[in-house]
Amino acid sequence: SYPGLSPAERDELADRELSAERLFITVSPEMQLLYRRCREAGKRVFFISDIYLPEAFMTELLSAFGLQDCDGLYVSSRFRLTKRTGRLFAELRRREQIRPGSWIHIGDSFESDFRIPRKMKIKAIHIPARTIRSDFVRMDPKAGLKERVLKAFINNHISCGDPYYEFGFACFGMFLWGYVNWIAANARRDGIGTLFFLSRDGFLMKEAFDICCGEGGIRSAYLEVSRRSLRVPTLWLHCRYEWLLDMLTPSMRVPLSSFFDGIGLPLTEYLPLAASHGFEAGSCFERKGLSENEGLRALFEELRPAILENSKKEFSLLSDYLKEQGVGGRFGIVDIGWSGSMQRFLLDALDELGIPASIKGYYVGLADYYKRNEKYRKDLDLSGYLFDFKKNPKDYDCRQSFVGLFETLFPEQKGSVERYEKHGSEGARAVRLPYEYASDGRSASEKEPLEALQRGALDFCRQISAHPFLSSGDFSPKLLFRELYHAGTDPSGRMLAMFGDFRFIDEKETSRLAAPKALSAYIRDPGSLRNDFLKSRWKTGFLKRLFKVKLPYQKLYLLMRRLK
Repeated sequence: SYPGLSPAERDELADRELSAERLFITVSPEMQLLYRRCREAGKRVFFISDIYLPEAFMTELLSAFGLQDCDGLYVSSRFRLTKRTGRLFAELRRREQIRPGSWIHIGDSFESDFRIPRKMKIKAIHIPARTIRSDFVRMDPKAGLKERVLKAFINNHISCGDPYYEFGFACFGMFLWGYVNWIAANARRDGIGTLFFLSRDGFLMKEAFDICCGEGGIRSAYLEVSRRSLRVPTLWLHCRYEWLLDMLTPSMRVPLSSFFDGIGLPLTEYLPLAASHGFEAGSCFERKGLSENEGLRALFEELRPAILENSKKEFSLLSDYLKEQGVGGRFGIVDIGWSGSMQRFLLDALDELGIPASIKGYYVGLADYYKRNEKYRKDLDLSGYLFDFKKNPKDYDCRQSFVGLFETLFPEQKGSVERYEKHGSEGARAVRLPYEYASDGRSASEKEPLEALQRGALDFCRQISAHPFLSSGDFSPKLLFRELYHAGTDPSGRMLAMFGDFRFIDEKETSRLAAPKALSAYIRDPGSLRNDFLKSRWKTGFLKRLFKVKLPYQKLYLLMRRLK
């Protein structure tokens, strides 16, 4: 009634209140399904509410949610009666000539929707006012209003049944949504007209960008490149052992297979040469000792002629591909991160081709080891969304303990780009490696779960982008990352069962995300524990799956890093 205000002020506030209700009211999928089944069974359905909002407004809402085909609407605002007193029930019974024992009332108020109708001999079912519809929806009562609205939106719109879809919708989707909106805002600020999304992580990012920001005037394109497809063609420009080391995986252990992947030569063809230097196919090296490894350095020098020949051949094909894709001028690139290597290789290639280029890199995160690329190219223009050690040297790399799990969420469900080849009149095209999660033409166990997960994330982006209140964003990266961080650093048993056995393949090295042996096996062979832990790309998951008790595994991991 807004006492003390003028009629015009009351009307304006009433309009605002109804607009707010339209924004936040949604339908319960379970009750919507029950309504449909009742109508299909020929049952009469009435809506009855103590609400004070106008009857016409309630009719509008019912129609918006497909519930307009009912037998009557009884609201307190019209009849000036309430369920709490029982008089609104009595009015419905009188008007519709319904016998007390022949109808069932369903509602979420224990007093008004359950005790009172039962007292009046009406069958009643009490339902909870709020139902958490997925294990992946965590409601924090201490959160601010906008965060609680976001979580309620997720809870009210999530489709349940497939745990991977639920995880994608409830945890991964909001982070992906925040990231692509950050890209769009920064690209507009930086005057970027074209964004190239780099395969394979960029495939999902581009889909989300097109859903959320496709009308923003920025052209998005998909560039089929990889570290390997850009790194190997530029090797001949800087064919030095130290330069190669800065191009390899930043992992603490570097297998011989990664070394050969880095130089672009097949390990199987050079095993006898490797053996002459004391190495075998499964050899693995500590990263901190690579620069002093004289055997590996000697192997590199002996391979130099083959490296140069292959690199120049691949460079020619890469050049054709980049020209055909229109890469040049001022543009942005989008990738997961973490150090700007692909941006560096791309600039090297364009420089050699004489194509002027100014590249702005937008990454999920920029780790502290970005400096290894910046020392070769001072013109790297890099920005990180979740963390950015270039802008803040004291930033926190929050995905470090579960980097494998995090990176598993993004890639296109196809093999990585290996190189390029001529394809008749179509010009140069990317040659893909076999898809990791398929063998003999059959999908492996990881493929369908990852497709469901990514579908859930994109559905979240699609649905929230249509929300007039939440679509404006204005959520911090840390808040939107919080559920992924929780899942990665303090995983539930369900999370470990869902993802622990997933394979993670990086530069020809395959490992399980978090699949330790039995504790008894490590007691018998303590050395294998260190090796398996270092190979795991989900450290906190590995520890929890090993010890199976509740401990502060993230703190333990950070302590081990300080003590290494």
